Amino acid sequence: MNTLRFFDKDFRFTNRTVCNVYVSTQQTDRSLPSADCSRFILGINCQVKTKDFSASGVFAATTNQDLEISGDWIIVETPGYNFLENRLSTCKLGYPANLCYIDGCSNSNLIDPPRNGEPCVNYLYFPPGIDQTFHTHPSLRLGTILSGEGIADLGHNKINLRKGDKFILDSHILHRFVTEKDHMSIMIFHPDSEDGPRDENNPMKTRTYIR
Repeated sequence: MNTLRFFDKDFRFTNRTVCNVYVSTQQTDRSLPSADCSRFILGINCQVKTKDFSASGVFAATTNQDLEISGDWIIVETPGYNFLENRLSTCKLGYPANLCYIDGCSNSNLIDPPRNGEPCVNYLYFPPGIDQTFHTHPSLRLGTILSGEGIADLGHNKINLRKGDKFILDSHILHRFVTEKDHMSIMIFHPDSEDGPRDENNPMKTRTYIR
């Protein structure tokens, strides 16, 4: 049955694309060699090192290089799909994000899609007292609770969410998030996005005039 469920070991999912998921609770320290893919790192409280960058704490990153990682983390691997560059973004927990989301919530793009429709990583902030409208997404969501706590209301079932929980929400699941006295912040991977540049409308072409 499609639902929201927690995970604590490596697995593979297929939802518009095939992704491999590695998680720290199975093996805290890990080395992964480069492969024909990008790896999206959801750093919860961890350290990562590649040839070109290192980071620690709470962050999102993507790389196609060899990496060494320790601590608490999730890695989503996208076979056959490659970013051309490393990307790294940190976030400040417990504070509103940059963009308005539904019903008083907010979000920030931590890893922007380089092209419309490609994967991305977002930070979501839910202030105390949120009673969100029921909604769905056409593709799954994979994330972790970074701080605070809340409730995932699936209509037929209410699931408590707490700091450190790692979850996957299947596509087309009617759901909403609820907070009471505490806030909740989430880092979340989207396998696809309506955000991102298109060939006919991209930053190089914006304000470029043929004379």
